[in-house]
Amino acid sequence: MLNNSAYSGTQSLMVGNGQLLKIDGTGSARIPSVGSKLSFHNTLCVPSIKKNLLSVFQLTRDNNVLIEFYPPVCFVKDFQTNEILLHGTVQNGLYRISGPPAQLPSSHAALFVSNKSLSSLWHSRLGHPAQKTLQQVMHQKLNSSTIQFNH
Repeated sequence: MLNNSAYSGTQSLMVGNGQLLKIDGTGSARIPSVGSKLSFHNTLCVPSIKKNLLSVFQLTRDNNVLIEFYPPVCFVKDFQTNEILLHGTVQNGLYRISGPPAQLPSSHAALFVSNKSLSSLWHSRLGHPAQKTLQQVMHQKLNSSTIQFNH
């Protein structure tokens, strides 16, 4: 935490189970991201908490970013350029933010890896016959007069 100062207030931090945790200090914090560092002001220092928690409102307000949530992942993006600055994955029902994405493309679809060739992928997407079926048809040199269609 940067610019840390002692907390003189009387408030505590309440966590999910209702327990109140003592606030020891306040300050600013930064998270490295693609091309910049995201800043947090008025950050609370609570030594007894096990994980660092982020305020979605504070993150978006202070850094001009937007956050997209999906069931398995979330993305922190630059509001103007839509560039992915941080990403997170779901662990135990919470989105866990990892460091800056390593050369992540801007397209979400690129996150899903396929081991199929591009032609077989499009054949599947468009409902075309499998490659093996196409090879059998080509091998047998069937012409349109021998193919029967059921209506």
